This record gives sequence, C-alpha cells and structure tokens, in this order.
Amino acid sequence: MTIQLTEQIIFEKLSNLTQLSGNIVYLTGSTAFLPQPELCNEIIQLFIKSVGSSGTLIMPTFSFDFCDYGVFDQDNTGTYCGYMSSNFMKLPVAQRTWCTPIHTVAVIGKYTSTIMNLRPYTCFGSDSVFDWMSYQNTIICLFGVSIFDGMAHIHWLEEQYKVSYRIFKKFSGKVIKNGEEINFNCERFIRKKGIKLDPSLSADAFSMSEYIDIITIGYIRIRIFRLVDYINFMRRYFDANKDFLLETNGIS
Repeated sequence: MTIQLTEQIIFEKLSNLTQLSGNIVYLTGSTAFLPQPELCNEIIQLFIKSVGSSGTLIMPTFSFDFCDYGVFDQDNTGTYCGYMSSNFMKLPVAQRTWCTPIHTVAVIGKYTSTIMNLRPYTCFGSDSVFDWMSYQNTIICLFGVSIFDGMAHIHWLEEQYKVSYRIFKKFSGKVIKNGEEINFNCERFIRKKGIKLDPSLSADAFSMSEYIDIITIGYIRIRIFRLVDYINFMRRYFDANKDFLLETNGIS
C-alpha cells in the first residue's frame, strides 16, 4: 500500500542524506510526483544543506536556444530541464555556465569557480563540465528521474568513443553574459538524420545493478550512485560494440 505523500514525509526522508556531504553532486530532479510543485524550492535547500559548504551541487540547465535562434542569454534563457532546475539556477548563490551555451549547468559550492572557468569547444568533450565530473569523485542523484532520462553522461561516452551514428556540427551565434554580447562558436555531436537509438536496455541493466542506493518516498524514487560506477558499467557495452545503442536496424 502506497503511503500518502506529505511534506513532512518528504523532509524526513531527505534530512539524512549524509552520503552527499562534502561531495560533488550532480542532481537531476522532477516535480511530477510532488504534492505541490513549489515544494521543490525547499527540497533544493535540503540538498544544498546535505552537500554542505565543502561540497558542490550541480544541476543541468540545458537549452537549445543557441542552436535554434543563435542566441543564449546566461541570465534570461530558460531551460527545458524542468521546474527544479529552473528554480535552482535562479537562486542568488547559483551561477550558470555559458560555455558551451547548449548543455549548461548551474552550480553552487566549493568548485563553482573551477566549473565556471572551463572552456570546452564541444558540449561533452575535453574540458566540459561533464568531462571534468568524470574524473572527480562525483555522486549522481536522480530525484524522481530514471537512469534512461537522467544520465547525460551517456553522451559524454558517445563522444569519447566517437560513435559512428553521430557527427560534429558547428553552431555560431551570440552569447550574452553580464549584459555584454560576445560572438561564440562551438560544436555539438549530433545524431545523423534517420538514426534511431534504444538506450533503454543498458539503462535498465544499470538500474538493477548493485551500484545504486534507492530511497523511496511515495511514488518518488531517489537514485544515488557514483558516476565512476556508471561510466565503468557502460564502458563494457561500448568496448564490446561502440554503436550498441543503435536499434536493431538503426534506421527509421
């Protein structure tokens, strides 16, 4: 029988996330099963408290405005990553990356300056925040989000292995930061036209692995695991066949 989800139950469950303390934490969140979406603001504060002043909390704030319209405004461009990410990046203490202006993140904590000074040319390539996180002792926390939907690092692995079904495409436009416009160029490793992928099998396999701690709050599942465990798990698939994510025929 499912317990009635209340604010008190949520806060009690989230008040003892000691495994996050002092760590680099990449949090992806959904408000779909919250009794009130506005609770995400208090939940964010609980995560900030759990990570602590010696840790770093990172959330995705992706946007395709730069690809579609040639403009990215660091302060005003929204994100398609949901209500929680949107609220997180608006916090006065949060800073949002702009390089590259496609797969941006918002960050609070110890390594904010390090992350803000990363200057990648591709979204998931060398010197990107995803590349940087891969070599740190990063903890992934998926709040109400599945492995399938929440793990952007699958694209870091695709770029690492130079999969055959993607190609680099250059994007050029304007980035507005601190009220000033700069011309900016970057590349994104995009899927070739007509290609169909099926990442669900490997995502499901990792979901059932020993590496994940799961906290259940009503219908919400919080999945916590080390990024290095995810990367090593997925490398076995990429090492066997770098194009394993392709559907059986791979073409729509």
